[in-house]
Amino acid sequence: MLPAVSTQVPPAERLRDTAVAHEVEQLIGKFAHQPDVLIRDSAEGVIPGATAADGISGAVYDGKIHLFLDQFRSLSEARRVVFHELLHAPHRISSSTAGRTVA
Repeated sequence: MLPAVSTQVPPAERLRDTAVAHEVEQLIGKFAHQPDVLIRDSAEGVIPGATAADGISGAVYDGKIHLFLDQFRSLSEARRVVFHELLHAPHRISSSTAGRTVA
């Protein structure tokens, strides 16, 4: 078996959290009911059991969409992941939970 190859983007090549947050706002900012979107450096330590080598670029966990900067080389990748995770987001989201947090 081949060893796992990390898909992590080197820190110097990663998108800035502010760029991804702006892209998220452009994509879902006008939705009447917006999910919480958390932008994190990596899934490791956020998603139980996740490691850096897992290549997780986004997930819905604990009712929130999580995006992981260590997997994005471009805004188009971030957009793709946002739309994918929206498919998994809880359907009962009130407009009172429209905040997005950059951590």
